[in-house]
Order: sequence, then C-alpha cells, then structure tokens
Amino acid sequence: MLTVLVAFAYGVQTTAGFGAGLILVSTGIHFVELPTLVALLLPLSIVQTGWITAHNHHNIDRTVLFRRVLPFMGFGVILGYALASRLAGMLVLKQVLGGFVVLLAGRELWLLYRGTRPAVGGAVASTIAIFCAGIMHGLYTTGGPPLVYGLGRENLPRASFRATITVVWLILNIGLVATFALDGRYTPDILQRLVVLATGLPIGIFVGERMFARVSERTFRILIYGMLAITGVPLLLG
Repeated sequence: MLTVLVAFAYGVQTTAGFGAGLILVSTGIHFVELPTLVALLLPLSIVQTGWITAHNHHNIDRTVLFRRVLPFMGFGVILGYALASRLAGMLVLKQVLGGFVVLLAGRELWLLYRGTRPAVGGAVASTIAIFCAGIMHGLYTTGGPPLVYGLGRENLPRASFRATITVVWLILNIGLVATFALDGRYTPDILQRLVVLATGLPIGIFVGERMFARVSERTFRILIYGMLAITGVPLLLG
C-alpha cells in the first residue's frame, strides 16, 4: 500500500513541483512510524528531484535561485535553527503561518476563479516569503508552503517554477540524508524497505511527466495554489 502511495505522491510532485511529502507523511503514518517514514522518503525524493533537475536543468531560473532563494532561504534556515531552542515549542508560530498560507492561497484561487490576474512579480513580497520559508524550515522543517507562495509570485512559467523549486528540494534533502546517514538511521532493515518502495517511483515520474505536459498555465496555477491551501491546514491545526 505504501508503494502505491509513493507512486501517487511522486506523480503529483512531478506534475506540480511539490506535495509528495505532505501526501506521504499524512497517509503513510498509518503504516510506518514517523521517524522511519521520513528516513524512507528522503532518498526517494532525492531520486525524483534529481531526475527532474537533470532533465529540466535548462528551465531553472538561475537568477531567482541564486540571487533570492538560496541566499535568503539559507540565511533564514540558519536563523531559524539558531532560534529553535527558544521558539520551536511555540505552536502559535506554526498556526499563524498556516493561517496566512491558507488565506493567501485562497485569495489567489479566488482571483483565478474570477478571471483576474493574480498578483505576481512582487520582488519584496516574494523575498519576504522566501526568507520566512527558511526560518520556518530551520524551526520546524515546514518551509515548503511559504517557499511555494514566494516562487508563485515570481511570474515564472510552469516549467521554470517546477525546475527551480525542485532544485531547492534536492539541495535540502541531500543535506538531511547525509545527516541521517551519520546518525545511523539507514539500517539494513530500512534499506530493504527502501528498495521495495522505490519500485513505485518510476511509475509516479512517468505519469507525472505526462500530466505536466497536458496542463495549461492557468490549470497549473490552480493546482499549485490548491495544494498550497491544503498544506496550510495541518499547520493551522497544529
């Protein structure tokens, strides 16, 4: 069952550029304990994001990636990690973040529904969202929603959005897997499970690529903001 979920979740992430973690953590926890589940998912994510990056590197917006995302999110991660001992226990921060994510995503969906062009191209708002993504990732490893919103305001074509955000996940996950490996989490039992789950990955990538090729720019924006609203709900509920 978990292998089927892997195929579905990475099909969604291959289409939209994000979402596999949300789907697999919220559903897979019924089959595997959370620490084991996270250790299993990270190597799969590296394979998926590595494949997307290798085949779509020409679509990466290097200006956005190197001038805003990596510097500001990186600084935010360092700051969040430094403050983690003092602030990580403040559940209200996650709830406030979740509330803002739901409201902002809902606003964008409403504008799309009315046929009004959503607000894009706001460098200041985008940079603030990316910086906040770093802080929240350093505090709770939940920086995905504000990062998606920040990149969504960059007015990137769907191919550039997907390729650029995929590189960020790839870099973050390589760092986490290296940390887990040093901690000794990848036992023979975990590696055996990983081999089984990996069989669902090619199916998800294959289906996701074909879905991505079929969706329009408007449908793609509806998809990312709809998923963004969903990702905000668990944060809002704490």
